[in-house]
Amino acid sequence: MPIVTVTNVGALGIMHDIPSYELPPEAFTLGANVRFKDNRAEKFLGHKAVFGAPSGAPYFLLCCPSSSAVHWLYGGLTKVWGTDMTSHADISKTATTYTTNQDTKWNGVMFGGIPVINNGNEVPQVWAPISLTQLLIDIPNWGTWPTANTRCRVLRSFRNFLIAMDITEASRDPLALAWSHPAPAGAVPSSWNYTDPTKDATKIQLSESGGAILDCLRLGGTNVVYKEDWIYSMQFVGGEEIFRFDTAFRDIGMMATNCMAFVPGRGHLVVTHDDIVIHDLKNMRSILDGRRRTTLFATIDASSKQRSFVVVDYKRTEVWFCYPETGAVQPTRALTWNWVTEQLGDRQLGAETAHIGLGVVNPSAVANTWDSDGNSWDSDLTIWDQRTYDPAFTSMLMGRSAATAALYLADETNQFAGSNFTSFVERKGISIVGKDRQGNPKVDLNSVKFISRVLPRMKASGAVQIYVGGQMDKEAAIQWNGPFNFNPNTDLEIFADVTARLPAIRVESTADVSWELYGYDLDMKIIGRY
Repeated sequence: MPIVTVTNVGALGIMHDIPSYELPPEAFTLGANVRFKDNRAEKFLGHKAVFGAPSGAPYFLLCCPSSSAVHWLYGGLTKVWGTDMTSHADISKTATTYTTNQDTKWNGVMFGGIPVINNGNEVPQVWAPISLTQLLIDIPNWGTWPTANTRCRVLRSFRNFLIAMDITEASRDPLALAWSHPAPAGAVPSSWNYTDPTKDATKIQLSESGGAILDCLRLGGTNVVYKEDWIYSMQFVGGEEIFRFDTAFRDIGMMATNCMAFVPGRGHLVVTHDDIVIHDLKNMRSILDGRRRTTLFATIDASSKQRSFVVVDYKRTEVWFCYPETGAVQPTRALTWNWVTEQLGDRQLGAETAHIGLGVVNPSAVANTWDSDGNSWDSDLTIWDQRTYDPAFTSMLMGRSAATAALYLADETNQFAGSNFTSFVERKGISIVGKDRQGNPKVDLNSVKFISRVLPRMKASGAVQIYVGGQMDKEAAIQWNGPFNFNPNTDLEIFADVTARLPAIRVESTADVSWELYGYDLDMKIIGRY
């Protein structure tokens, strides 16, 4: 029988939006907990618990490095806690219960080495100095706003300015944006009084469109401001004007706060209301068209979509778009995009995950202080008060908000917090029967094929399960044979005995194993016409 070879199975990833029988042979039609890179498909790594039990459910995470150590701040709905990656402490302002909800949560930045967080309902909070014995305080000089009790929905930074967006003074103005007076290094701004001619603080309205201002993010020397329906550029020009605003893209906006990210060498990745795009302020393109656009947005819960967020895994050149599936309250799944290979992957989050922070996740990363150093002068080879963490080695910290609250280090182990999970790729509608004289796939949709054997080309730390099946009609359900246990360390092939017009294959694991799939061979014979 002839051998039909399928190679380079990491080239296209999972493609839902095109009929399976129209796809190239190396594409997959379904998958979960799998990523694609270096011409292969591989099982996604899981996550493991770190830092011990948190003091409350984390809805926001911020890595807070100092000159000698690193802490994490995590915000709940009524309290804020800090951890040195071993101990935990309530750092909420004295006698304060904060007012947030699952929609607004917290937002914030590291500003000149100072953690600044905001929830839209109270005065923004600062944590300085960064210590588990230090409580949060109201950010100094917030009272300089011309109107008492001013609040903002989102607080970010650009250059040495803090940027307030969606501002409430006498009433809420979702079109308003203000910047502070510039702050000196290591300090917060001295004024927000935009009526004081001696200060550079200013408030404007981006009112050319009616959508609310949602967020902003730096791109090179420009601050990109995202509204629900338009995108603006904000450039420092100095003088009386301070900043100049231009329309970057009309009639396209962002889905929710936190739904954008900087991608090195590419620009900004942005989740819109019906697409995911990449842009550099001049050109914009979809990363989903013809692959996952229709099916992705059909599975996002309409009432919880504003809780979606984007996070970047710089170590693995991936962006995760985390979203709530239908019926979920917080994000439960991530569509992943590798900006080097351009491939889309898929990962379940294992539980409702309100936020993922990026930073140092190393429980042993504590400073070598005078009090903690037990070495004698003669034998001590360390540097006193040295920094024991690498600020360039960043990881993703997941905040589990549902059921039992937890903090997880992402992309570790082959399990979700000690529990096995299912990882698989599936290709249905295989229409290739060989290659033509030019080496291109030869397609035959009408012949009936008999698959006697499958020879997977893969490696794994143990056995995986392989299903082989097919359809006689394009819209019929797949009839599967299997599962066949396959261990690439000891096995060469499986015997399938499948008759179908459109064959299908599924590689799956449900145990504590890792695997990588490079391709497969089908021992195929055409036995008739349909």
